[in-house]
Amino acid sequence: MNKTFIPAFYPVENYAGGSLRALERQWFKDMSGIRVGPARMRQVRMKESTCSYHKLTWPYTCVDSYIKAEEDRNAYCLGWQEYNKVSCGGYVYKYKYYTSDSWTYMDASDIWGMNIKGEYNSYGGGGYILKFVRNRENAHLLLEELLRYDWINRQSRAVSLEFTLFNPNVNLFGYVILLVEFTELGSVLTWSNIHAFKPVLSLSSLNSMALLCYATCIVYYIYLPFNVIWNFSVFGWSAWIKMPWNIVDCLSIIVAYSAIAAFIIRMEDTNTAINMFYEDKSTGANRFINYGHIVVWDTVFNVLLAVLVFLSTLKILKILGYNKRFTEITAVISRAGKELLTFGTLLITLFFAFVSFAYLLFGSKLVGYKSMFKTCVSLVNTFIGRNKLRTLVEASPTTAEFFYMAYVVIVIMFMLTIFMSILNSSIKEVRLETAKHAVMFGMIKVLKKTFREFLQLFYIARRKNQNKINVSEEVADDVDLKATLQSIRQTLKRYERVYVDDTDNPSSQIV
Repeated sequence: MNKTFIPAFYPVENYAGGSLRALERQWFKDMSGIRVGPARMRQVRMKESTCSYHKLTWPYTCVDSYIKAEEDRNAYCLGWQEYNKVSCGGYVYKYKYYTSDSWTYMDASDIWGMNIKGEYNSYGGGGYILKFVRNRENAHLLLEELLRYDWINRQSRAVSLEFTLFNPNVNLFGYVILLVEFTELGSVLTWSNIHAFKPVLSLSSLNSMALLCYATCIVYYIYLPFNVIWNFSVFGWSAWIKMPWNIVDCLSIIVAYSAIAAFIIRMEDTNTAINMFYEDKSTGANRFINYGHIVVWDTVFNVLLAVLVFLSTLKILKILGYNKRFTEITAVISRAGKELLTFGTLLITLFFAFVSFAYLLFGSKLVGYKSMFKTCVSLVNTFIGRNKLRTLVEASPTTAEFFYMAYVVIVIMFMLTIFMSILNSSIKEVRLETAKHAVMFGMIKVLKKTFREFLQLFYIARRKNQNKINVSEEVADDVDLKATLQSIRQTLKRYERVYVDDTDNPSSQIV
Protein backbone atom coordinates (compact mmCIF):
# COMPACT_ATOMS: atom_id res chain seq x y z
CA MET A 1 0.00 0.00 0.00
CA ASN A 2 2.73 2.48 0.94
CA LYS A 3 4.80 1.72 -2.16
CA THR A 4 2.10 1.19 -4.79
CA PHE A 5 -1.34 2.58 -3.99
CA ILE A 6 -0.42 5.71 -2.01
CA PRO A 7 2.07 7.07 -4.61
CA ALA A 8 -0.43 6.42 -7.41
CA PHE A 9 -3.50 7.78 -5.62
CA TYR A 10 -1.72 10.86 -4.24
CA PRO A 11 0.79 11.98 -6.91
CA VAL A 12 3.16 14.85 -6.11
CA GLU A 13 5.23 14.91 -9.32
CA ASN A 14 4.43 14.85 -13.03
CA TYR A 15 6.13 12.80 -15.74
CA ALA A 16 8.97 15.29 -16.04
CA GLY A 17 9.67 15.22 -12.30
CA GLY A 18 8.20 18.65 -11.63
CA SER A 19 6.02 19.39 -8.63
CA LEU A 20 2.25 19.35 -9.09
CA ARG A 21 0.06 22.22 -8.05
CA ALA A 22 -2.76 21.74 -5.53
CA LEU A 23 -5.42 21.39 -8.23
CA GLU A 24 -3.32 18.94 -10.24
CA ARG A 25 -2.88 16.68 -7.19
CA GLN A 26 -6.53 15.67 -7.48
CA TRP A 27 -5.57 13.55 -10.49
CA PHE A 28 -4.42 9.93 -10.50
CA LYS A 29 -0.77 9.20 -11.23
CA ASP A 30 -1.40 8.64 -14.96
CA MET A 31 -2.80 12.21 -15.13
CA SER A 32 -5.82 11.01 -17.12
CA GLY A 33 -8.21 10.18 -14.28
CA ILE A 34 -9.55 12.43 -11.52
CA ARG A 35 -10.25 11.08 -8.03
CA VAL A 36 -13.98 11.11 -7.26
CA GLY A 37 -14.10 11.27 -3.49
CA PRO A 38 -11.77 9.41 -1.12
CA ALA A 39 -10.73 5.77 -1.23
CA ARG A 40 -12.06 3.26 1.30
CA MET A 41 -10.60 0.13 2.85
CA ARG A 42 -13.14 -2.26 4.36
CA GLN A 43 -12.62 -5.42 6.41
CA VAL A 44 -14.99 -8.26 7.31
CA ARG A 45 -14.15 -10.59 10.21
CA MET A 46 -15.29 -13.74 11.95
CA LYS A 47 -15.39 -14.45 15.67
CA GLU A 48 -13.20 -17.00 17.36
CA SER A 49 -15.08 -20.19 18.19
CA THR A 50 -14.52 -23.70 19.43
CA CYS A 51 -13.22 -26.06 16.77
CA SER A 52 -15.44 -28.90 15.67
CA TYR A 53 -12.35 -31.11 16.10
CA HIS A 54 -11.27 -29.48 19.37
CA LYS A 55 -9.85 -32.72 20.73
CA LEU A 56 -7.08 -32.45 18.17
CA THR A 57 -6.52 -28.68 18.39
CA TRP A 58 -7.03 -27.99 22.11
CA PRO A 59 -6.23 -25.47 23.60
CA TYR A 60 -6.25 -23.48 20.35
CA THR A 61 -9.39 -21.83 18.98
CA CYS A 62 -10.64 -21.83 15.41
CA VAL A 63 -11.96 -19.15 13.07
CA ASP A 64 -14.50 -20.43 10.57
CA SER A 65 -14.87 -19.35 6.97
CA TYR A 66 -16.89 -16.22 6.35
CA ILE A 67 -20.64 -16.48 6.89
CA LYS A 68 -22.57 -13.21 6.71
CA ALA A 69 -25.05 -14.15 9.43
CA GLU A 70 -22.23 -15.02 11.85
CA GLU A 71 -19.68 -12.27 11.09
CA ASP A 72 -18.13 -10.21 13.86
CA ARG A 73 -20.07 -6.98 14.43
CA ASN A 74 -18.75 -5.91 17.81
CA ALA A 75 -17.10 -2.57 18.55
CA TYR A 76 -13.46 -2.60 19.68
CA CYS A 77 -10.73 -0.33 20.88
CA LEU A 78 -7.41 -0.15 19.05
CA GLY A 79 -5.68 -3.51 18.79
CA TRP A 80 -9.04 -5.34 18.88
CA GLN A 81 -9.29 -4.81 22.61
CA GLU A 82 -12.66 -5.06 24.30
CA TYR A 83 -14.63 -1.86 23.83
CA ASN A 84 -14.87 0.49 26.79
CA LYS A 85 -16.91 3.63 26.29
CA VAL A 86 -14.97 5.56 28.91
CA SER A 87 -11.55 4.84 27.46
CA CYS A 88 -12.43 4.44 23.77
CA GLY A 89 -15.45 6.65 23.22
CA GLY A 90 -14.17 10.03 24.34
CA TYR A 91 -13.21 12.99 22.22
CA VAL A 92 -9.59 12.89 23.44
CA TYR A 93 -9.26 9.28 22.32
CA LYS A 94 -10.58 10.04 18.83
CA TYR A 95 -8.35 13.10 18.56
CA LYS A 96 -5.28 11.10 19.59
CA TYR A 97 -5.80 8.15 17.23
CA TYR A 98 -6.54 8.74 13.56
CA THR A 99 -8.08 5.28 13.05
CA SER A 100 -10.35 5.19 16.11
CA ASP A 101 -13.47 4.79 13.91
CA SER A 102 -11.91 1.89 11.96
CA TRP A 103 -12.40 -0.48 14.90
CA THR A 104 -16.19 -0.06 15.00
CA TYR A 105 -18.47 -2.12 12.78
CA MET A 106 -20.55 -0.20 10.22
CA ASP A 107 -23.72 -1.76 8.81
CA ALA A 108 -24.24 -1.88 5.05
CA SER A 109 -27.36 0.28 5.28
CA ASP A 110 -25.38 3.04 7.02
CA ILE A 111 -22.68 3.27 4.35
CA TRP A 112 -24.79 2.44 1.26
CA GLY A 113 -22.74 -0.73 0.94
CA MET A 114 -23.21 -3.79 -1.21
CA ASN A 115 -22.01 -7.38 -1.29
CA ILE A 116 -18.80 -8.40 -3.04
CA LYS A 117 -18.26 -11.74 -4.80
CA GLY A 118 -14.62 -12.76 -4.66
CA GLU A 119 -12.70 -15.80 -5.83
CA TYR A 120 -13.29 -17.82 -2.68
CA ASN A 121 -16.44 -16.46 -1.05
CA SER A 122 -19.06 -13.70 -1.04
CA TYR A 123 -18.85 -10.93 1.53
CA GLY A 124 -21.41 -8.54 3.00
CA GLY A 125 -21.63 -4.82 2.42
CA GLY A 126 -20.76 -3.80 5.98
CA GLY A 127 -17.57 -4.09 7.97
CA TYR A 128 -14.80 -2.15 9.66
CA ILE A 129 -14.07 0.93 7.55
CA LEU A 130 -10.93 2.96 7.00
CA LYS A 131 -11.64 6.09 4.98
CA PHE A 132 -8.60 7.70 3.41
CA VAL A 133 -8.03 11.43 3.66
CA ARG A 134 -7.23 13.98 0.95
CA ASN A 135 -3.45 14.21 1.30
CA ARG A 136 -0.57 11.81 1.05
CA GLU A 137 1.10 12.43 4.41
CA ASN A 138 -2.01 11.66 6.49
CA ALA A 139 -2.69 8.54 4.42
CA HIS A 140 0.74 7.21 5.43
CA LEU A 141 -0.05 7.94 9.08
CA LEU A 142 -3.33 6.01 8.85
CA LEU A 143 -1.64 2.93 7.41
CA GLU A 144 1.17 3.05 9.94
CA GLU A 145 -1.32 3.14 12.82
CA LEU A 146 -3.29 0.19 11.43
CA LEU A 147 -0.08 -1.78 11.00
CA ARG A 148 1.08 -0.94 14.52
CA TYR A 149 -2.13 -2.22 16.14
CA ASP A 150 -2.63 -5.28 13.87
CA TRP A 151 -5.80 -4.19 12.13
CA ILE A 152 -5.49 -7.29 9.91
CA ASN A 153 -5.10 -10.42 12.01
CA ARG A 154 -6.13 -14.07 12.11
CA GLN A 155 -9.85 -13.27 12.31
CA SER A 156 -9.81 -11.17 9.15
CA ARG A 157 -11.55 -12.87 6.26
CA ALA A 158 -11.44 -10.21 3.53
CA VAL A 159 -10.06 -6.70 3.05
CA SER A 160 -11.25 -4.64 0.08
CA LEU A 161 -9.92 -1.38 -1.33
CA GLU A 162 -12.48 0.67 -3.27
CA PHE A 163 -12.13 3.95 -5.14
CA THR A 164 -13.63 5.74 -8.15
CA LEU A 165 -11.93 7.67 -10.96
CA PHE A 166 -13.33 9.89 -13.70
CA ASN A 167 -11.72 10.31 -17.12
CA PRO A 168 -12.96 13.57 -18.69
CA ASN A 169 -11.36 12.74 -22.04
CA VAL A 170 -13.85 9.95 -22.72
CA ASN A 171 -16.52 10.90 -20.15
CA LEU A 172 -16.24 7.58 -18.31
CA PHE A 173 -16.18 6.64 -14.64
CA GLY A 174 -14.04 3.77 -13.39
CA TYR A 175 -15.08 1.89 -10.24
CA VAL A 176 -12.19 -0.19 -8.85
CA ILE A 177 -12.35 -2.99 -6.27
CA LEU A 178 -9.16 -4.70 -5.08
CA LEU A 179 -9.91 -7.61 -2.75
CA VAL A 180 -7.69 -9.81 -0.58
CA GLU A 181 -9.29 -12.95 0.89
CA PHE A 182 -7.97 -14.87 3.89
CA THR A 183 -9.22 -18.44 4.07
CA GLU A 184 -9.69 -20.42 7.26
CA LEU A 185 -6.69 -22.53 6.22
CA GLY A 186 -4.35 -19.54 6.20
CA SER A 187 -4.00 -19.06 2.44
CA VAL A 188 -4.38 -15.71 0.70
CA LEU A 189 -6.29 -15.07 -2.54
CA THR A 190 -6.51 -11.87 -4.55
CA TRP A 191 -9.34 -10.64 -6.76
CA SER A 192 -9.87 -7.41 -8.66
CA ASN A 193 -12.66 -5.81 -10.64
CA ILE A 194 -12.46 -2.62 -12.71
CA HIS A 195 -15.73 -1.52 -14.26
CA ALA A 196 -16.00 1.44 -16.61
CA PHE A 197 -19.44 2.99 -16.92
CA LYS A 198 -21.20 6.15 -18.08
CA PRO A 199 -23.93 7.06 -15.56
CA VAL A 200 -25.41 9.90 -17.61
CA LEU A 201 -25.57 10.69 -21.33
CA SER A 202 -24.09 14.01 -22.35
CA LEU A 203 -25.60 16.02 -25.20
CA SER A 204 -23.03 15.06 -27.83
CA SER A 205 -23.89 14.01 -31.36
CA LEU A 206 -23.38 10.31 -30.59
CA ASN A 207 -25.34 10.42 -27.33
CA SER A 208 -28.15 12.38 -28.98
CA MET A 209 -28.40 9.59 -31.52
CA ALA A 210 -28.48 7.05 -28.68
CA LEU A 211 -31.29 8.98 -26.98
CA LEU A 212 -33.22 9.03 -30.26
CA CYS A 213 -32.78 5.26 -30.59
CA TYR A 214 -33.91 4.76 -26.98
CA ALA A 215 -37.02 6.88 -27.60
CA THR A 216 -37.83 4.99 -30.81
CA CYS A 217 -37.39 1.67 -29.02
CA ILE A 218 -39.69 2.76 -26.17
CA VAL A 219 -42.39 3.90 -28.61
CA TYR A 220 -42.17 0.58 -30.47
CA TYR A 221 -42.43 -1.50 -27.30
CA ILE A 222 -45.41 0.56 -26.16
CA TYR A 223 -47.14 -0.39 -29.42
CA LEU A 224 -46.03 -4.04 -29.50
CA PRO A 225 -48.13 -5.31 -26.53
CA PHE A 226 -51.31 -3.98 -28.16
CA ASN A 227 -50.36 -5.75 -31.39
CA VAL A 228 -49.78 -9.02 -29.52
CA ILE A 229 -53.13 -8.70 -27.73
CA TRP A 230 -54.90 -8.00 -31.03
CA ASN A 231 -53.34 -11.08 -32.68
CA PHE A 232 -54.30 -13.17 -29.67
CA SER A 233 -57.94 -12.03 -29.89
CA VAL A 234 -58.09 -12.65 -33.65
CA PHE A 235 -56.41 -16.06 -33.91
CA GLY A 236 -57.26 -17.50 -30.49
CA TRP A 237 -55.01 -19.27 -28.01
CA SER A 238 -54.53 -22.54 -29.90
CA ALA A 239 -53.49 -20.89 -33.17
CA TRP A 240 -51.59 -18.05 -31.53
CA ILE A 241 -49.31 -20.27 -29.45
CA LYS A 242 -48.30 -22.27 -32.53
CA MET A 243 -46.76 -19.20 -34.15
CA PRO A 244 -43.12 -19.02 -32.95
CA TRP A 245 -42.83 -15.32 -33.77
CA ASN A 246 -45.51 -14.55 -31.19
CA ILE A 247 -43.35 -16.19 -28.53
CA VAL A 248 -40.40 -14.07 -29.68
CA ASP A 249 -42.55 -10.94 -29.39
CA CYS A 250 -43.61 -11.85 -25.84
CA LEU A 251 -40.01 -12.47 -24.78
CA SER A 252 -39.00 -9.16 -26.37
CA ILE A 253 -41.68 -7.32 -24.42
CA ILE A 254 -40.59 -8.88 -21.11
CA VAL A 255 -36.90 -8.14 -21.71
CA ALA A 256 -37.61 -4.61 -22.99
CA TYR A 257 -39.66 -3.60 -19.96
CA SER A 258 -37.07 -5.18 -17.65
CA ALA A 259 -34.36 -3.12 -19.38
CA ILE A 260 -36.45 0.04 -18.96
CA ALA A 261 -36.84 -0.73 -15.23
CA ALA A 262 -33.07 -1.32 -14.87
CA PHE A 263 -32.39 1.96 -16.69
CA ILE A 264 -34.72 3.87 -14.34
CA ILE A 265 -33.15 2.31 -11.22
CA ARG A 266 -29.68 3.15 -12.54
CA MET A 267 -30.75 6.76 -13.06
CA GLU A 268 -32.12 6.95 -9.51
CA ASP A 269 -28.86 5.61 -8.04
CA THR A 270 -26.93 8.04 -10.24
CA ASN A 271 -28.98 10.97 -8.97
CA THR A 272 -28.41 9.83 -5.38
CA ALA A 273 -24.65 9.61 -5.91
CA ILE A 274 -24.49 12.99 -7.68
CA ASN A 275 -26.49 14.66 -4.91
CA MET A 276 -24.15 13.19 -2.28
CA PHE A 277 -21.15 14.41 -4.27
CA TYR A 278 -22.40 18.00 -4.52
CA GLU A 279 -23.46 17.98 -0.85
CA ASP A 280 -19.89 17.09 0.07
CA LYS A 281 -18.62 19.91 -2.13
CA SER A 282 -20.85 22.45 -0.40
CA THR A 283 -20.40 21.20 3.18
CA GLY A 284 -16.74 20.20 2.95
CA ALA A 285 -17.46 16.61 4.01
CA ASN A 286 -15.28 13.81 2.70
CA ARG A 287 -17.69 10.88 2.42
CA PHE A 288 -16.99 7.79 0.36
CA ILE A 289 -19.64 7.51 -2.36
CA ASN A 290 -20.30 3.93 -3.35
CA TYR A 291 -20.78 3.75 -7.11
CA GLY A 292 -21.12 -0.02 -6.94
CA HIS A 293 -24.91 0.19 -7.11
CA ILE A 294 -24.67 2.08 -10.39
CA VAL A 295 -22.20 -0.51 -11.67
CA VAL A 296 -24.57 -3.38 -10.85
CA TRP A 297 -27.58 -1.84 -12.58
CA ASP A 298 -25.44 -0.71 -15.50
CA THR A 299 -24.33 -4.32 -15.97
CA VAL A 300 -27.92 -5.58 -15.71
CA PHE A 301 -29.07 -2.99 -18.25
CA ASN A 302 -26.30 -3.91 -20.70
CA VAL A 303 -27.07 -7.63 -20.41
CA LEU A 304 -30.80 -7.08 -20.97
CA LEU A 305 -30.05 -4.78 -23.89
CA ALA A 306 -27.82 -7.46 -25.43
CA VAL A 307 -30.60 -10.06 -25.07
CA LEU A 308 -33.07 -7.61 -26.60
CA VAL A 309 -30.77 -7.03 -29.58
CA PHE A 310 -30.50 -10.81 -30.03
CA LEU A 311 -34.29 -11.23 -30.01
CA SER A 312 -34.68 -8.33 -32.41
CA THR A 313 -32.14 -9.94 -34.72
CA LEU A 314 -34.21 -13.13 -34.67
CA LYS A 315 -37.12 -11.14 -36.08
CA ILE A 316 -35.02 -10.42 -39.16
CA LEU A 317 -35.18 -14.15 -39.89
CA LYS A 318 -38.89 -13.68 -40.51
CA ILE A 319 -38.05 -11.40 -43.42
CA LEU A 320 -35.53 -13.94 -44.70
CA GLY A 321 -38.43 -16.34 -45.23
CA TYR A 322 -38.53 -15.03 -48.82
CA ASN A 323 -35.09 -16.52 -49.37
CA LYS A 324 -35.03 -20.04 -50.80
CA ARG A 325 -31.80 -21.00 -49.04
CA PHE A 326 -33.12 -19.94 -45.68
CA THR A 327 -36.41 -21.77 -46.14
CA GLU A 328 -34.40 -24.90 -46.87
CA ILE A 329 -32.38 -24.44 -43.67
CA THR A 330 -35.49 -24.05 -41.54
CA ALA A 331 -37.09 -27.02 -43.29
CA VAL A 332 -34.02 -29.17 -42.55
CA ILE A 333 -34.08 -28.27 -38.85
CA SER A 334 -37.85 -28.73 -38.52
CA ARG A 335 -37.81 -32.09 -40.31
CA ALA A 336 -35.00 -33.41 -38.11
CA GLY A 337 -36.49 -31.86 -34.95
CA LYS A 338 -37.33 -35.09 -33.13
CA GLU A 339 -33.99 -36.69 -33.92
CA LEU A 340 -32.11 -33.54 -32.90
CA LEU A 341 -34.06 -33.34 -29.63
CA THR A 342 -33.15 -36.92 -28.75
CA PHE A 343 -29.55 -36.37 -29.80
CA GLY A 344 -29.35 -33.09 -27.84
CA THR A 345 -30.58 -34.76 -24.66
CA LEU A 346 -27.97 -37.49 -25.00
CA LEU A 347 -25.21 -34.99 -25.82
CA ILE A 348 -26.01 -32.73 -22.85
CA THR A 349 -26.12 -35.69 -20.47
CA LEU A 350 -22.81 -37.02 -21.76
CA PHE A 351 -21.20 -33.57 -21.77
CA PHE A 352 -22.16 -32.82 -18.17
CA ALA A 353 -20.86 -36.23 -17.16
CA PHE A 354 -17.45 -35.21 -18.51
CA VAL A 355 -17.81 -31.77 -16.87
CA SER A 356 -18.40 -33.38 -13.48
CA PHE A 357 -15.51 -35.77 -14.02
CA ALA A 358 -13.16 -32.92 -15.00
CA TYR A 359 -14.27 -30.81 -12.05
CA LEU A 360 -13.47 -33.63 -9.63
CA LEU A 361 -10.10 -34.33 -11.25
CA PHE A 362 -8.75 -30.82 -11.81
CA GLY A 363 -10.94 -28.49 -9.70
CA SER A 364 -8.45 -28.33 -6.84
CA LYS A 365 -5.43 -27.80 -9.11
CA LEU A 366 -6.39 -25.58 -12.07
CA VAL A 367 -8.09 -22.19 -12.13
CA GLY A 368 -9.98 -23.05 -15.31
CA TYR A 369 -11.71 -25.94 -13.53
CA LYS A 370 -12.32 -24.45 -10.09
CA SER A 371 -16.11 -24.28 -10.60
CA MET A 372 -18.68 -26.13 -12.66
CA PHE A 373 -19.28 -23.08 -14.84
CA LYS A 374 -15.60 -22.54 -15.62
CA THR A 375 -15.21 -26.25 -16.30
CA CYS A 376 -18.04 -26.02 -18.85
CA VAL A 377 -16.33 -23.06 -20.51
CA SER A 378 -12.99 -24.87 -20.65
CA LEU A 379 -14.49 -27.98 -22.25
CA VAL A 380 -16.63 -26.00 -24.71
CA ASN A 381 -13.49 -24.19 -25.88
CA THR A 382 -12.19 -27.51 -27.18
CA PHE A 383 -14.92 -27.43 -29.85
CA ILE A 384 -13.27 -24.35 -31.39
CA GLY A 385 -9.72 -25.64 -31.05
CA ARG A 386 -8.68 -23.83 -27.86
CA ASN A 387 -7.04 -26.79 -26.16
CA LYS A 388 -4.90 -26.55 -23.01
CA LEU A 389 -3.71 -30.12 -22.70
CA ARG A 390 -0.31 -29.15 -21.30
CA THR A 391 -1.78 -27.64 -18.12
CA LEU A 392 -3.95 -30.73 -17.62
CA VAL A 393 -0.97 -33.05 -17.99
CA GLU A 394 1.09 -30.97 -15.56
CA ALA A 395 -1.72 -31.10 -12.99
CA SER A 396 -2.42 -34.82 -13.31
CA PRO A 397 -0.28 -36.63 -15.92
CA THR A 398 -1.92 -40.05 -16.10
CA THR A 399 -5.58 -39.21 -15.56
CA ALA A 400 -5.40 -36.10 -17.79
CA GLU A 401 -4.29 -38.10 -20.84
CA PHE A 402 -6.99 -40.72 -20.29
CA PHE A 403 -9.68 -38.09 -19.70
CA TYR A 404 -8.76 -35.99 -22.73
CA MET A 405 -8.56 -38.96 -25.09
CA ALA A 406 -11.97 -40.25 -23.93
CA TYR A 407 -13.51 -36.77 -24.24
CA VAL A 408 -12.19 -36.20 -27.78
CA VAL A 409 -13.21 -39.64 -29.06
CA ILE A 410 -16.66 -39.85 -27.46
CA VAL A 411 -17.89 -36.25 -27.51
CA ILE A 412 -16.05 -34.49 -30.31
CA MET A 413 -15.62 -37.30 -32.85
CA PHE A 414 -18.39 -39.82 -32.17
CA MET A 415 -21.25 -37.52 -31.11
CA LEU A 416 -20.55 -34.83 -33.70
CA THR A 417 -20.44 -37.48 -36.43
CA ILE A 418 -23.92 -38.60 -35.39
CA PHE A 419 -25.06 -34.97 -35.48
CA MET A 420 -23.76 -34.50 -39.03
CA SER A 421 -25.40 -37.73 -40.21
CA ILE A 422 -28.79 -36.57 -38.87
CA LEU A 423 -28.47 -33.28 -40.73
CA ASN A 424 -27.30 -34.93 -43.97
CA SER A 425 -30.29 -37.27 -43.99
CA SER A 426 -32.68 -34.37 -43.47
CA ILE A 427 -30.93 -32.27 -46.15
CA LYS A 428 -31.43 -34.98 -48.78
CA GLU A 429 -35.14 -35.27 -48.03
CA VAL A 430 -35.69 -31.51 -48.13
CA ARG A 431 -33.86 -31.10 -51.43
CA LEU A 432 -35.97 -33.84 -53.01
CA GLU A 433 -39.13 -32.06 -51.90
CA THR A 434 -38.04 -28.59 -53.01
CA ALA A 435 -37.05 -29.95 -56.44
CA LYS A 436 -40.69 -30.98 -57.06
CA HIS A 437 -42.09 -27.51 -56.36
CA ALA A 438 -41.90 -24.42 -58.51
CA VAL A 439 -39.02 -22.07 -57.97
CA MET A 440 -39.89 -19.52 -55.28
CA PHE A 441 -39.17 -15.89 -55.61
CA GLY A 442 -35.99 -15.12 -53.73
CA MET A 443 -35.71 -12.16 -51.45
CA ILE A 444 -33.40 -10.41 -53.93
CA LYS A 445 -35.94 -10.86 -56.70
CA VAL A 446 -38.69 -9.47 -54.50
CA LEU A 447 -36.60 -6.43 -53.68
CA LYS A 448 -35.68 -5.90 -57.34
CA LYS A 449 -39.30 -6.19 -58.42
CA THR A 450 -40.44 -3.78 -55.71
CA PHE A 451 -37.76 -1.26 -56.63
CA ARG A 452 -38.59 -1.54 -60.34
CA GLU A 453 -42.29 -0.96 -59.69
CA PHE A 454 -41.42 2.01 -57.51
CA LEU A 455 -39.42 3.59 -60.34
CA GLN A 456 -42.14 2.83 -62.88
CA LEU A 457 -44.60 4.89 -60.85
CA PHE A 458 -42.62 8.01 -61.67
CA TYR A 459 -41.96 6.87 -65.25
CA ILE A 460 -45.64 6.12 -66.00
CA ALA A 461 -46.83 9.38 -64.50
CA ARG A 462 -44.27 11.30 -66.49
CA ARG A 463 -45.20 9.45 -69.68
CA LYS A 464 -48.92 10.18 -69.17
CA ASN A 465 -48.21 13.87 -68.68
CA GLN A 466 -46.05 13.90 -71.80
CA ASN A 467 -48.82 12.19 -73.83
CA LYS A 468 -51.36 14.77 -72.69
CA ILE A 469 -49.03 17.58 -73.73
CA ASN A 470 -48.43 15.99 -77.12
CA VAL A 471 -52.17 15.48 -77.77
CA SER A 472 -52.89 19.08 -76.82
CA GLU A 473 -50.22 20.32 -79.18
CA GLU A 474 -51.55 18.15 -82.02
CA VAL A 475 -55.12 19.38 -81.49
CA ALA A 476 -53.95 22.97 -81.35
CA ASP A 477 -52.09 22.53 -84.63
CA ASP A 478 -54.98 20.84 -86.47
CA VAL A 479 -57.89 23.05 -85.37
CA ASP A 480 -58.45 26.54 -86.87
CA LEU A 481 -60.44 28.58 -84.39
CA LYS A 482 -61.77 31.15 -86.93
CA ALA A 483 -62.99 28.53 -89.38
CA THR A 484 -64.65 26.63 -86.59
CA LEU A 485 -66.60 29.65 -85.39
CA GLN A 486 -67.78 30.46 -88.93
CA SER A 487 -68.96 26.90 -89.41
CA ILE A 488 -70.94 27.00 -86.16
CA ARG A 489 -72.50 30.34 -87.11
CA GLN A 490 -73.62 29.05 -90.54
CA THR A 491 -75.14 25.95 -88.99
CA LEU A 492 -77.19 28.01 -86.55
CA LYS A 493 -78.47 30.28 -89.36
CA ARG A 494 -79.60 27.31 -91.40
CA TYR A 495 -81.46 25.87 -88.41
CA GLU A 496 -83.16 29.24 -87.79
CA ARG A 497 -84.27 29.57 -91.46
CA VAL A 498 -85.82 26.12 -91.48
CA TYR A 499 -87.68 26.84 -88.24
CA VAL A 500 -89.16 30.11 -89.63
CA ASP A 501 -90.36 28.47 -92.85
CA ASP A 502 -92.15 25.78 -90.90
CA THR A 503 -93.93 28.39 -88.77
CA ASP A 504 -95.17 30.46 -91.76
CA ASN A 505 -96.60 27.43 -93.62
CA PRO A 506 -99.19 25.79 -91.32
CA SER A 507 -100.24 23.26 -93.91
CA SER A 508 -96.86 21.67 -93.63
CA GLN A 509 -97.42 20.87 -89.93
CA ILE A 510 -98.67 17.42 -89.00
CA VAL A 511 -102.12 17.29 -87.53
